[in-house]
Amino acid sequence: MNDRHELTEQDQKLLEKVEQILSNGNDAERERDSLYGFCAHLAGTVPQADQSFRQQLETRLVGIVQQRKLRKTQSRYMPTQTRKSLWSWRPLRWALTGSMLLLLLLGIMFAIPQTRAVLAAWLGFSFEQQVELQPLAAAVLDHDWRSPLVETGDQSFEVYSVDFPEERWTLIEESGFSTPNPGSRVMLPNGGDFPIPSYLPAGYCWQGIVAMEGNLMELGFPSLAHQSWTGGGSPMPPYDLRVDYLVGGDRMDRLLILTQLQTEGQQGLVFQAFHAAETHFGLVIQPAEKKESEGVVFLVGSGDLQEVIVNTLPAWWYRGTWNAAGEWVTDNTWNSLVWEQGGCVYHLAGQDFPLEELVSIAISLPSK
Repeated sequence: MNDRHELTEQDQKLLEKVEQILSNGNDAERERDSLYGFCAHLAGTVPQADQSFRQQLETRLVGIVQQRKLRKTQSRYMPTQTRKSLWSWRPLRWALTGSMLLLLLLGIMFAIPQTRAVLAAWLGFSFEQQVELQPLAAAVLDHDWRSPLVETGDQSFEVYSVDFPEERWTLIEESGFSTPNPGSRVMLPNGGDFPIPSYLPAGYCWQGIVAMEGNLMELGFPSLAHQSWTGGGSPMPPYDLRVDYLVGGDRMDRLLILTQLQTEGQQGLVFQAFHAAETHFGLVIQPAEKKESEGVVFLVGSGDLQEVIVNTLPAWWYRGTWNAAGEWVTDNTWNSLVWEQGGCVYHLAGQDFPLEELVSIAISLPSK
């Protein structure tokens, strides 16, 4: 490598750390919740960076050093007040340099398909792409809820299912129920709250909230879903999970659903979320076979997962949904957006909604 002697001792240590992460990710110490541990995990998961990438990093560092030398030379001829202003920026040098390197690293990671699921898992969720819907989830769609779901032996599982009525607009108009106010935060019976996005396309309104725990009738919201819960096999260990649904729609009863999921830490469980038969949403909860499969996992078909940005955060967008037979259908009718914000995972599914509208709704979510 060229011009390494021009780097300061601190810059050399930074470059050596980046090179160590890129070249020795599998053996690096993976400190939990640290940037170094995260980068090391990604480096051990994806193809390694080549020599040209390493050269680009070093070239940029050398460029920063040379620019700093030029500024020092120019500062000799500047008034005292201007010199003090430049000196006040010096503590930010490391932060800017580190941010640049991180952005370069993340830029390459996003270009490698294998890292998308890894980064999503780091954010609190991941995706599992399947040709057919997971058997337990598919069984839910054809279940009458008056008999055991399936014969699973000692396999532990629980299934939570929500089915929304196809006709909601007339029901709400005739019954006179209140609806969630855009831009507000609604307190939920489970002790949490639901942030109501302030933006909706013309002709749409938020129609109600469905909480997994508790009844919102006392707040004036209609009961807009049929909920079911079942399980089997050995008893499941205790776990923390909150799932709530915000229902929206228009006079044509086109459905818009914002799901809010919140789990607490690593619980040794996988929460498989699915959307099927247009109005059916559910979760299959099982012990995780591998540690990397823990947490919220969205069951989707084999189509493309595309990255977008929501409130400066990475999000994933895809088309399609499962039909009543557990087959993936991509007809551009259903679009979904998944992202993490404020410690919760959000899934926004819209019927006849383009991506731009989904993003507009997502960025209008009120922050805490």
